Amino acid sequence: SRSALVYQPNGFVQGTDSLMNEVLRHAGLENIAAKIGLTHGGYLDLERLVLHAPDVLVFSRRSAPAPSLAEAQLEAPALRALFTRRARPVRRAALDEALWTCPGSF
Repeated sequence: SRSALVYQPNGFVQGTDSLMNEVLRHAGLENIAAKIGLTHGGYLDLERLVLHAPDVLVFSRRSAPAPSLAEAQLEAPALRALFTRRARPVRRAALDEALWTCPGSF
């Protein structure tokens, strides 16, 4: 199956014991956070993200007048290179943050 990772500002990832893991699972994707040892979520530095590059990297999409320092990591050259490499480029997906920060009956 294809692998995925939810990557948020400050390098926070959603582990396998999370709502986003269920969303990934229902989409037919395997959350690689467990392989990295982050079943409950936690911080994943950029170096380990590049080393364990998933097939799909999921970001939060939110409306903000200006990016925060926490979001600056999402623009790192090493991360951008994953999306443009010739051999197995990483696909990116953006989900509206409001849809999964506070789950409801939607």
